[in-house]
Amino acid sequence: MELAVYFANCTQLEDMDEALRAIDVNDIPSFVSTLMFAGDTSSREYYGNLIALQWLESHLEHTNDDISRLYFGQEFCEHLIPAADELLRAYYHSRQMGWDFTYTTGVCTDAALAVQERNLELLAGQDGEIEVVVNDWGLLRLLRRRFPGLVPVFGRLLHKQMRLSRFASPRTPPPVNRNGISLPEPELRANQVAALRDTALGDPAFCRELRGLGISRAEVDMTPPGIELPAHPDALAISSYYPWGYAAGGRNCLTASVLDPAREFVVVDGPCPRPCQRFNKAATKLTGDEILIQRGNTVFAFHTEYAAPYVNGQYPVSRMVFEPYIPL
Repeated sequence: MELAVYFANCTQLEDMDEALRAIDVNDIPSFVSTLMFAGDTSSREYYGNLIALQWLESHLEHTNDDISRLYFGQEFCEHLIPAADELLRAYYHSRQMGWDFTYTTGVCTDAALAVQERNLELLAGQDGEIEVVVNDWGLLRLLRRRFPGLVPVFGRLLHKQMRLSRFASPRTPPPVNRNGISLPEPELRANQVAALRDTALGDPAFCRELRGLGISRAEVDMTPPGIELPAHPDALAISSYYPWGYAAGGRNCLTASVLDPAREFVVVDGPCPRPCQRFNKAATKLTGDEILIQRGNTVFAFHTEYAAPYVNGQYPVSRMVFEPYIPL
């Protein structure tokens, strides 16, 4: 399996050595541990990152896999798209490490599309094969029209999945009103989960359309129901992200007004002060066991035991994208 590491900005990238250094929780002094794992939202992030690093260390120890690719960029907020100099620093860093390079992009407004066009032009002038994760159809059109040398990857935001454990766990309410339904609940749940596992990437016709657009790889999030990816001649190569998955997002940002209440939820005037780089918010849901953290305009889920089939070969995942930090 190919291993990639994902950093959303140069601040995270410059901390790479520390970010990839596994720490045994038992080695943390108790007074520090009490503060780190006190139950607040940021503590959940720290704990999740430590658990994920232990998985990475174990995986590298028991396989011949090694990190060979850098993911860099911003999938979730147009105000965090890297500047040209940051993008070049990340690209050259990957080359110095002997790694391949993948640039991640998100949903684009007209303003964001203009910024991304500048960045794509910069990348198009570099050596080597460079991937671009596409989460916007307009950006894909721009990529094909102006930068055919860059390799598009079908992004996880364009791939529609039921990302949380609703219906997948016996601890959640039944998936439908059972009045007049004689089917036993376990069988009803099994049928519902089977339906949730099916996605467009299992459809040969859809994959053929993507291949016609120059796409040969698609990215998925890990989900509690799992995913059905049948083998067929037009099947795409699959990447998955660990340990932080996308759960929900939008243009409204609940932290945008922290430093300037007049902004309310939407940044419409001037540069954003980026309070999301300093604050997390607890995300509330009624059912399910996932650890959810809201940062800026996006809710992330920490993947737990349901990640196993994605990393042990049960699903046809050929690339694992490791996120030492929440990628925002």
